[in-house]
Amino acid sequence: MTELLQTSLAHSSVQAYERHWYNFQHFVAIVLGKPFQLPARPDILGKYMSHLCVSGYSYATVVSMLSVVSFAHKLRDLPDPTAYFIIQKLLVGIKNAVGRNDMRSPITVVIMKKFLYYIGLLWGETWKAKLLRAIYTMMFALGLRIGEVAKSANTEHTVQMASISWILKGRRIVGFKLHLASYKFSGGETQTLTIRTVPGDELCPVTALLEYLAWRGGEQGFLFLTPSGKVVTRKWVADHLKQLISVTGLDHTKYNTHSMRIGACTRWAQLGATVTEIKLRGRWKSFAFTKYLRPKEVVF
Repeated sequence: MTELLQTSLAHSSVQAYERHWYNFQHFVAIVLGKPFQLPARPDILGKYMSHLCVSGYSYATVVSMLSVVSFAHKLRDLPDPTAYFIIQKLLVGIKNAVGRNDMRSPITVVIMKKFLYYIGLLWGETWKAKLLRAIYTMMFALGLRIGEVAKSANTEHTVQMASISWILKGRRIVGFKLHLASYKFSGGETQTLTIRTVPGDELCPVTALLEYLAWRGGEQGFLFLTPSGKVVTRKWVADHLKQLISVTGLDHTKYNTHSMRIGACTRWAQLGATVTEIKLRGRWKSFAFTKYLRPKEVVF
C-alpha cells in the first residue's frame, strides 16, 4: 500500500515528504528528548512550529512541513493535529512574523466579472474580445501561467490546439481537457486539467473557448492566435490586462498576469481545497503559493 501511495506523488514530493517527516521525528526524539508517538500532541507540534520559526524557515516551508505531519496522520486514520485551534493560531503568528510579503493581489470572481464587462464595452464582439475572454477565463479557472497561454521567452510550454480534447455528452460538448505536455518545473512529467461547462456562468471557460474557436477555426498550431495567424505574446496579453485594470479602477501596482494564478489558488482554498491539492492542481514545485493565502484558508 505504501508503494501505491508513493506512486500517487511526484518523485520530488516523495523525497520532500520523507525529509520533512524525518525532521519532525528527529526534533521530537533528539531536540525534545521525548519518545516519538502518534498521534502527535498539539503541544509537541506547537513546539516544533516555534523551532522552525526560530530556525529561520519561511512561512511556506512551515506549511509544507505541517502538510507532511497532516498527511502522515490521515494515512494512519489518526486525528490530524494540524486542525487544532492552537496550531491554526500559531500559523497566523508565523505568517505575521516571517511570511514574505508579495504586493500582488488576487483577481477575484467579482474582478473577473468586471473585466468581462469592460471587454464587451471596449471591444464588443470582435475577435479581440473573444480571444481575451477565452484566455483570461481559462487562466483564472485553471491557474495557468502566462507562458502556458502565450509566447514568453519561448513557446516551450505554450498550449496548442492539439492540447484540447472535448468532453461530450451525446453530441453536446460539456467540457474539455487541457493536456500540458510540459510546464515550469515539470521535469518531463505531463498533466491533464479538466473543466466542465457551467451553464449560465459568464466566467465559464468552456463557453468562452467555444466562442473563440468559432472565430479561429480548428486548424492545428498554437491555441491562441491573432488574425495574422501568429501566437499571442506575453506582452500582448499583459498590455490588455493593464488596460482592463486601469478602466476598472484597480491599483496597477498590485495586479498583473500572475494575479490570475494567485486568484485561482485563493479561490480553490476558499472552496475547501487542501494545500496539497492546490499544489498538485496548480503544478507548484513547492508550497510558496501559501504566502498568497490567509491562514484561515490554509487547509491541510
